[in-house]
Amino acid sequence: MIKQVIRHSWILVLLIVFTVVDIWNTYMTNFGQTNPFSWQEYVFSFILAVAAWLAATISFRYCNRQLARWGNTLVSIMAFFSGALLFYVFYMLYHGILIHFLIHGKLAAPWRFWNNGLFMLMSIYLPIAVFCLLLMHQRRLSALQQALLEKEKVNQQKELQFINRQLDHHFLFNNFHFLANLAEKNDGRTVAFTQKMAMLYRYVTRYAKEEVVSLQEEIQFARDYLDIMEYRFPGQFRMEWAQHTNMPLTALYIMPGALQLLVENVIKHNEVPEGASLLIQLHISDDQLTVTNAVHPKLYRHESLGVGLRQLSEFYNLRWNKQLLIRREQQQFTVTLPLIQSAA
Repeated sequence: MIKQVIRHSWILVLLIVFTVVDIWNTYMTNFGQTNPFSWQEYVFSFILAVAAWLAATISFRYCNRQLARWGNTLVSIMAFFSGALLFYVFYMLYHGILIHFLIHGKLAAPWRFWNNGLFMLMSIYLPIAVFCLLLMHQRRLSALQQALLEKEKVNQQKELQFINRQLDHHFLFNNFHFLANLAEKNDGRTVAFTQKMAMLYRYVTRYAKEEVVSLQEEIQFARDYLDIMEYRFPGQFRMEWAQHTNMPLTALYIMPGALQLLVENVIKHNEVPEGASLLIQLHISDDQLTVTNAVHPKLYRHESLGVGLRQLSEFYNLRWNKQLLIRREQQQFTVTLPLIQSAA
């Protein structure tokens, strides 16, 4: 309760300041009759300022509920004029009936309602209503920005989960089948293949909810992945890397599974000629990792070509406002990933 009072105390201060400014402005410009040295004038003006604030606030809050039905412009217009009507009615009741009756013993003349009411609308209600209108739009904008941030956060989580699940999908439908064939043939490689798969899944499970992992760990993960692919495609794919930075790989960070996704993309969309091998080259600098491979396109293109890269690119853009650089050439395909220099 106390915190709420403190949080809204600025409204009280604003109304007091406005009351003082309004009285002295009226006195200095001789626009209306007022005595800035009379405390009654301040009480009277402050009550009207509070009434104007309440009228504007009530109108804006009610009309704001109809935003979806009326639209932003109509809501603002309706709120402004309905608040003016509420304030005008209050002024007539308060000044014309209560104050004037208590002082003079009779009601004020109707023409004074109109003249004085218009003056009070212009001098008191109008600036307060404009302020309330700006405040309403600012709060609406803040709410919209917060909603967008929440939406972006949800999208980031979805993108991260998508990337982390890529390994699961392909291993379930490809490598488990290969493992079953090894077991049926009582192949001596069955145990080693199973252990490699366990290492990969341990990595995926460990970093499933993490946004970044050290580049050193991700490179090892990609190497383990290639070791498994070696069972299915013997001698067809190799990976080498060159480090063009003095920073240790443990101090550079990348999204978990990002490099593995690029390596998998190479394997999925290239058909290496028999007896040849395809080299995947990594070039590491202070702020980026470049992955390059020669192009040997398959006769039939995969349906999901580009989906993983697009999802990866969208995640980097949402999370770090960084862009992937993808360059497709006739003989070479290159992807440049931004590196993160802090795990925070």
